[in-house]
Amino acid sequence: MLGVLARDQLPRVRQLVAEEIKYADNVPGDIIQDLARDLELIASAPILEYSVLLSDHDILEIVAANADPGVMSAISRRTNLSDTVCDVIVEAGDQSAVAALLANTSAQIREETLDSIIENAETVKSWHEPLVRRPKLSGRSVRRISEFVASSLLNILSKRSDLDEDTARDVADAVKKRMDAGATDEDDDSDSEFEQAEAVRATKMHNAGKLDDEAMTGAAEMGQRAFNVHALALKSKLPIAVVRDIMGTKSGKAITALAWQANLSMRTAMALQKHHARILPQNIINARGGIDFPLPYEEMEWFIEYFDQ
Repeated sequence: MLGVLARDQLPRVRQLVAEEIKYADNVPGDIIQDLARDLELIASAPILEYSVLLSDHDILEIVAANADPGVMSAISRRTNLSDTVCDVIVEAGDQSAVAALLANTSAQIREETLDSIIENAETVKSWHEPLVRRPKLSGRSVRRISEFVASSLLNILSKRSDLDEDTARDVADAVKKRMDAGATDEDDDSDSEFEQAEAVRATKMHNAGKLDDEAMTGAAEMGQRAFNVHALALKSKLPIAVVRDIMGTKSGKAITALAWQANLSMRTAMALQKHHARILPQNIINARGGIDFPLPYEEMEWFIEYFDQ
């Protein structure tokens, strides 16, 4: 009976099965394998993230066959990921998956792999905080991170209890230099004034009832990404960090769910996929019948709940 339900044609049914058995260690292996490879993320994610019945070999096979960002992020959250799997996730280059991996303190990231992440992290702000909070950083890594993170994160870095005397002194010097220069987080973030201006503009339009499909589509087409992120957060009533995570996944389904949550049209969802997330044409989720959302409401609700947790 469990096998029949796990292969039901409705993704929602398969999702419910996956949620119920994700912690089980006595489920037939073929059911776990089928759900882990399910083409619908709502069915595969619970198994990929939690099931102890998946081996490293299974995980590597799944990654090789499916580079979907949602799949990679779910795997990145697994407990005690091996260094081999961590290497493959980092090599795939998805920013959201790497951010999740860095936040996973049980993941066994090799020092060489962490060095590679750090060298590419300066312009990827979603990696900064999990890097600062990453356990067992080498002195060299701490010094490099101190060169580019915001002042607030630099202060957190300086208070780590595992810093050796020389590294602690170097980080303290970095903090002092920032203070002497009058640096703030706004100074650290060269785009912060622009971000704030876009946030204010989005809020004014929202309060005036002008954040409609035309405004959102136009902003997407003109590349006004900061404005759209703030606007989507206002309309969806989701934290801005959640909106950024969803837009950064390059998952057409997740972005479609976000547009639905924000009471926007499916055509706006397509514009966000194409112009904001820059999803390849063959991977864009298209409207059904030209105007309707093609995903079941239950599936879109699941995507919102998955990211907003």
